[in-house]
Amino acid sequence: MTAVSTFEFTWQESDPSHPAQDVLVRLIGFDNVYDTRELGPYLLKRADASGQWTGTVELPDEVRTSYQFCPARDFRIPPSGLDEDGWMKVIATGVPDPAVPNTIGPVYGNSRAASILEMPGASPQPWWEHRAGVAQGTVQELVTGRDWPSSLHVYSPPVAPGGPLPVVVMFDAQAWVPIGITATFDNLIAEELVPPFVAAMAGYPFGPARVRGLTYPAVHLQYLMEDLMPLLVKDFGGTTEASRTVLIGQSLGGLAAVSIALKAPHRFGNVLSQSASVWWPGTEEGQLSGDGVIAEAAAGHKQVRFWLEAGALEDGLVEGNRDLHKVLGQHGFDVTYREYQGGHDFACWRGGIADGLIALLNR
Repeated sequence: MTAVSTFEFTWQESDPSHPAQDVLVRLIGFDNVYDTRELGPYLLKRADASGQWTGTVELPDEVRTSYQFCPARDFRIPPSGLDEDGWMKVIATGVPDPAVPNTIGPVYGNSRAASILEMPGASPQPWWEHRAGVAQGTVQELVTGRDWPSSLHVYSPPVAPGGPLPVVVMFDAQAWVPIGITATFDNLIAEELVPPFVAAMAGYPFGPARVRGLTYPAVHLQYLMEDLMPLLVKDFGGTTEASRTVLIGQSLGGLAAVSIALKAPHRFGNVLSQSASVWWPGTEEGQLSGDGVIAEAAAGHKQVRFWLEAGALEDGLVEGNRDLHKVLGQHGFDVTYREYQGGHDFACWRGGIADGLIALLNR
């Protein structure tokens, strides 16, 4: 059983002329908990004479989560029974903790960053931060002229040995580039934990374009096979070897990455999937579904290697990832699976990217 501890949050009123009526601590990794709309445990106690709000929350000792304070200045936040529109109104007010310099984001629900909370037992993440003296790779941004992806960021390593480079392909550049994921690449290469590699990060707005691109093989598989991979070979020195190519995705991107490698194992020999949306129903013709991807795995190409992870706080989603892991293992795939104490959260995923790359690029 996971041990829990209490953590005290403190927020200082920043606008006494327009004071907050309620303040909610939004723990991004716990967003699925908020789906019950039982918000009482996460509402801070009303401000004292100095304008300070405080509250304690019980958290697993190993948890890592990003978080925001949501000060409701023009409405009250009910402790329970909030509907979806009300929830979106609340999280739109979210701001990072000014007392915590470690931030990530922007996050879903507003355009602001979130602070990061790491309990004492949280798994180490030693590779994400830029280090003085570490040689940095270069990043070239390309405009595709497409809805998906609308942009492409290509990372080239600071030092490239002779011969074709391993290739890493990532989805959701619109999140990963602002987070500074290339610092992780630089650090891993500098420490010789992975060989120098080229990384292509596909970007697009969150919303319908992202959903369409990641859930329709007619969109993503065609682009990857006909456009992106030839470009990486021709212009960036990338390899054509599937065993030295890694495909990375989170959420719907994780589901897409698994499906793509099963459909094109001759080009994508390694998958790093984080919190894959195996629950996705795929109700439209030609669209992926979690059940369909698991069926593909049961009949798939055994040369593909998988490194999977999901958050223990992701409720139904983690069950789907356990099922995916089980099926892959039963049908002879080389598969690694782990669960972290956290949720659907870039603050957790950025550490997993480093761990997964170390495992997959050293086969």
